[in-house]
Amino acid sequence: MQSSPTYTESEILQQIALGDESAFRALFNEHWQNIYGVAYMLTKSAPMAEDMVQDIFLKIWMKKEQLPAIENFRNYLFIVARNHIFNELKKRSTDILFTDQLLDYFHDNKTTPEKKLLQKEASHLIQQAIDRLPQQQKMVYRLSREEGLSRNEIAERLELSPNTVRNHLSKALEMIRQSLQHDASGLLLWICLTEAFLA
Repeated sequence: MQSSPTYTESEILQQIALGDESAFRALFNEHWQNIYGVAYMLTKSAPMAEDMVQDIFLKIWMKKEQLPAIENFRNYLFIVARNHIFNELKKRSTDILFTDQLLDYFHDNKTTPEKKLLQKEASHLIQQAIDRLPQQQKMVYRLSREEGLSRNEIAERLELSPNTVRNHLSKALEMIRQSLQHDASGLLLWICLTEAFLA
């Protein structure tokens, strides 16, 4: 049976810039779950999280002509998603202290001792959550996050089907989300989620 062709991220971004909606759907399918996971954890609302995902990808589509110049789409998506979710939380949050903490953390570009401590603690909690994963899920998550491989590339590397990779990644993200929710809260939880799911 002949396999369907796979495309590099650069090729997909080029196709999207030309208005290829099927390429955009492929990009959406590859990344939407990460954004949804963070948005849902922070809003506790499935409809609100779904709206955020749609809004974020609409922003990307509206600026699709800029995509070919992007060297790392994951980093680009991280910035767009983080800013959008952050701004939505500011609009909706009734927790003024938490909103102020978010504002200080993300708008202050200086590396302070407090920031270093939070980032160190977040890295520790994320690593703990990853270590708790079953071996196959751990391997898929690491290839996705640490090496930046797509589902198709992971499938080829591990000799699995793309659907199997998707299921492993989905279960891994859910277990990591539950672990982080148990171990962290407030600003620390936000940092953990953005690092584990978006970055």
